Amino acid sequence: MPSNRRRPLPPFAPGLLLLLPFLAVAPPPAASAVGVNWGFASSHPLPAAQVVQGLLLPNSVPRVRLAAASSDALSALAGTGVAVTVGVPDALLRPLASSTKAAAAWVHDNITRYASSVRFEYIAVGDEPFLLSHGQHFQPFVVPAAANIKKALTAAKLSTKIKVVVPCSADTYQNASMLPSKASFRPDVNKTMGELLSFLSNNSSPFMVELDPFLSFQRHKNLSLDYYLFQLMSHPVKDGQNKYDNYFDASIDAVVTALTNAGFSDMDIIVGRAGWPTDGAVNATPAIAQSFMIGLVNHLAKKSGTPLRPKVPPVETYLFSLLDEDQRNTTNGGYERHHVFLQLALMVTALLCHLVAPALALAGLAMCHMRSTTTTNSMIRVKTAATSMA
Repeated sequence: MPSNRRRPLPPFAPGLLLLLPFLAVAPPPAASAVGVNWGFASSHPLPAAQVVQGLLLPNSVPRVRLAAASSDALSALAGTGVAVTVGVPDALLRPLASSTKAAAAWVHDNITRYASSVRFEYIAVGDEPFLLSHGQHFQPFVVPAAANIKKALTAAKLSTKIKVVVPCSADTYQNASMLPSKASFRPDVNKTMGELLSFLSNNSSPFMVELDPFLSFQRHKNLSLDYYLFQLMSHPVKDGQNKYDNYFDASIDAVVTALTNAGFSDMDIIVGRAGWPTDGAVNATPAIAQSFMIGLVNHLAKKSGTPLRPKVPPVETYLFSLLDEDQRNTTNGGYERHHVFLQLALMVTALLCHLVAPALALAGLAMCHMRSTTTTNSMIRVKTAATSMA
């Protein structure tokens, strides 16, 4: 007889609580809002209700990006106020592009049914459909699928509340020199990209880019690890009058340049993915991933923007990822299955409290609550050394 006991959360789960000071603070104008990616490619997934009630809600995580529509996840998120982005897998692009009825049915089953209680923010059409390794396999269906989803949202009177976006891999634009000013969209996607950008612009939707700093680090041996970890560099990358001391800013400005060259210089940008693996390859370690996460959240908290967009950081940045996925595609390498950041959060608590919750830091004590997976509740008290961080 199956047990009704809830499966315990991983032992590192309390780490997520300690992202609270950064995730939960409402961003002021021109600040980058932060969310988390939640994928489902796991052979032993945690129950959705347990993830929401035991991880997201106790820590006031404000937004989550679902890799695909999940009735369990959406039901668990109902009534929580968490902003939700729902992904549409690449496999559905062709049928959604070829049939308005199919798009209407998808929107009804996965959006309209939950719209009264789930705070939907975006529908992300495709999972990096322009990935270079995909060739032309999905490209013809991206914009038609997005357009049909938009029509279905309009028919359901939801189009003013929910925007349609398309997650674009970093190799959608080419930049062999790694200089932002040289970036442009790949020739083989130029026509489709023009159609997509027009669609996004006409519907006031942002451009979503997926960043994989680890893959970039592997491929560009001339760039130091410090560049990817937001470490101070004695010789920053020079691009004309601009200087770049980290991969993140250079990547954003590469997107800005590509958008500008395509005629959409003012389009907002969302970073749909940013993380560093903890296993599966050389330099994929918890220690280095910790350094990346500290650098990323520190950088986002400064709200400094980039050389091409000073004081204007990405509209949103989604950390990758909430949980490890042992069945995730490993085209780029086995490290793809090891991106969980929960165990790293414990290491950055004091930094986050100091940066974005100074009242807590000055008080010398950050108190984070977690609903225990046993019969009692637990409280984690993390002492912060505010004076040593000033």
